[in-house]
Amino acid sequence: MNLGSNSISRASETVNFTGVENITLNTFTGNDTVNVNNPSAAIVINGGNGNDTFNLNQITNPLTINTGAGSNTLLVPTNETTSRHC
Repeated sequence: MNLGSNSISRASETVNFTGVENITLNTFTGNDTVNVNNPSAAIVINGGNGNDTFNLNQITNPLTINTGAGSNTLLVPTNETTSRHC
């Protein structure tokens, strides 16, 4: 799953958006990878059960990640300058 500045995509499916202030993404059960690349909206990700990986590449808007049961990984670039509270 990829969250871009104005789109969300998974495999061959893409949803484009403009003027959206808040997005909630539910990954449900299973082992998921979510790539966050500077979305233009505030994001809430509900990880669900499974071993999930969250790649936080660039974030300028509020982001909340609710991990579910399982072994979950949050990856943040070392050159990131924005404060994070996990």
